[in-house]
Amino acid sequence: MRIPLLLLAALVAVPFANAQTGTFEFNGGADNGADVTETVDGVTLTVTESNGNVDLVNATLGPVSGNIAGVATGYANNTLTLTFSAAVNITNMSFITSGDGTPVSLTITPSSGPVVNTSFPGSTSGGGTVTEDFTNVTSLSIAYSSNSARQFFIDNIEMDGSLPVELTGFTAHASGAAAVLAWQTASETNNTGFDVQIADAGSDVFRSLGFVAGSGTTLEAQTYGFVTRSLAPGTYAFRLKQIDLDGASEFGPTVEVTIAAQGDALTAAPGVVTLTLERAQPVRVALYDALGRRAAHLHTGAANQTQTFALPQGLPSGVYFVRAEGEGVSLTRSVVVTR
Repeated sequence: MRIPLLLLAALVAVPFANAQTGTFEFNGGADNGADVTETVDGVTLTVTESNGNVDLVNATLGPVSGNIAGVATGYANNTLTLTFSAAVNITNMSFITSGDGTPVSLTITPSSGPVVNTSFPGSTSGGGTVTEDFTNVTSLSIAYSSNSARQFFIDNIEMDGSLPVELTGFTAHASGAAAVLAWQTASETNNTGFDVQIADAGSDVFRSLGFVAGSGTTLEAQTYGFVTRSLAPGTYAFRLKQIDLDGASEFGPTVEVTIAAQGDALTAAPGVVTLTLERAQPVRVALYDALGRRAAHLHTGAANQTQTFALPQGLPSGVYFVRAEGEGVSLTRSVVVTR
């Protein structure tokens, strides 16, 4: 009995990144002793530090005035960690230092994307602003170091609500042994395209299937599609990696498709053949040349419902035929060998 195909669920109105906009200025922040928190546009920022205590201070230092969050106790080396309750786009941050005037080096490590290294000249009350795009991040780790102990604070952390690509729908379903993917965008900015990726269900190891070109910059809705090659029976996860013109990338949501057994089938790929059976049974699998002469014996005995056999090395170039015979099963598939 053939198992019916399973249709996967659709995800609608899910952008690659959240569209929150605003600035964490800490004027409405809460000093909780071990951390400082503030909520802007539905996103809660929690600031912690490696030595165990974050302070909320009202001061005028360097480029900012008002409440600032950071370390009032002087350390030559420390790390502030910014954790967001949802993925956000961060474009600017202000840093404030005080000390003896020695320079301060910063290493900013986002939860996704490249690490940023920068530095500020030291002063008794100085600092500066980092203008970098941290896209679709849930945390930023800010390690600072100096030749002397100093206070270190952050302020004016800006969220940019503009989305490089606003994904409004991503669906997938099985069509025979293939998966059919479709997605729509409401707008795109500097969009090179989409890397279509697949993983076995339950695995977080994705591999690329192919690339679909984007529409660059547009305010008009766009529709895209992708059809996979034939897949062995099983459940697969799919996602899109959206790539900007500058090489920055974001991952979209994950959807799943179950490919049901398609009956008895024999498929070929470079160097291998795959036998798919509705039920496990003994089979004989052999390779023949174009004149019908047996070129290689591949298998005799029990076969699982899906089993792959490697073709022998060193075969002369040409057309061959793989034949599988079993209890009520007789399948033939041509293969081309090139050297």
